[in-house]
Amino acid sequence: MPRIGRQIAHDEHVDLDCIRACFSTDRGRSFRYSLHIRFRCDRQRDQLVAVVLKNPSSADEARADNTIRRVETYVFKRFPRAREIAVLNLFALRATDASDLAAHIADHGIRSATGDRNDAIIADDLNRSHHILLAWGATSGISKPRYEERIHAVVQMLRPHADRIRTVDHVPTSGYPRHGLRWSYSHPARPVTDLTDLAARSPAEHREIAAWEGDR
Repeated sequence: MPRIGRQIAHDEHVDLDCIRACFSTDRGRSFRYSLHIRFRCDRQRDQLVAVVLKNPSSADEARADNTIRRVETYVFKRFPRAREIAVLNLFALRATDASDLAAHIADHGIRSATGDRNDAIIADDLNRSHHILLAWGATSGISKPRYEERIHAVVQMLRPHADRIRTVDHVPTSGYPRHGLRWSYSHPARPVTDLTDLAARSPAEHREIAAWEGDR
């Protein structure tokens, strides 16, 4: 069972009475499919900002974690019309330690860590969003082919919304958007001009690379 870390308070601008979370129905709420966070009422704030991270940790309806707290503060500061954040994830399995997520994927596969409702919820929130911030970060020990297979699937869902997609600061040379925990409040949100710049190779592409490297 993945370890769930400590919780901290949500940002001071968050309306705690209006946070909505979608968890799996098991006793441990092992999967979190989405977390909708609203800021306190302001007539100028009327937009939904979707943020796509790697996987959930300990944040829920009452308390945040370090990543969610930083995302809340960044969006409030940088998106003056943001009314609500839809926190989404490549993988829905809750795990604070990246090694736990990597081990789960190695033992049970991508589908097990993704969760059965994740793609439908991602697609719905992307359709309703005004801005989309990519923030899943590097592999963190996950098998690179499996990680990029999952990214490839999510990028296909992102393609119809390309004009609304941004990353915080430039995408690093790794091709993985900067993780939300690494965001600096001084960094601007920059448009993603080409989704192929993201590390998102399909399974077929990884097989071709492996075959090519094997022939060298």
